[in-house]
Amino acid sequence: MIRALLIEDNSIKQERIKRVIERGFDAEVQIVGTIIAAYPNIEKLPWDIVILDMTFQILRTGIDAGMQALAGVELLQFMTSKEITTPVIVVTQHETFTQPGHKTIRSIAELDRLLRDSFPNVYHGTIHANLASESWHEELIAKIAVALHA
Repeated sequence: MIRALLIEDNSIKQERIKRVIERGFDAEVQIVGTIIAAYPNIEKLPWDIVILDMTFQILRTGIDAGMQALAGVELLQFMTSKEITTPVIVVTQHETFTQPGHKTIRSIAELDRLLRDSFPNVYHGTIHANLASESWHEELIAKIAVALHA
């Protein structure tokens, strides 16, 4: 059995990803719905794989402060600083990422290069998840299988 930590704030996407992982593997999937809650969970137990969204709703003092396009990068930085080497696969619905004060990332391929170069010890790929189709399901299963045997 594999232990997967899914860090995703969209409940529909959470359920779809969870079903894909459970269909492809004998898996226990724990879902964390905020980037803030991800920090203690990433250290709590030994995970076999982390599935990470890149863009999160950010709340400040109980009010919606909008989207943080590259919030997932902060978690990868945290993992690197703590020497946590659990394989990470990014699953995102977005194709571009714009965040004030940061360079705009204009494609999944550009995001993939940035993450591969910045986090070579943990990052194992990005999947564009179009929730209107199932075309990404097999890609996710394949990337998880490769990451688990890397």
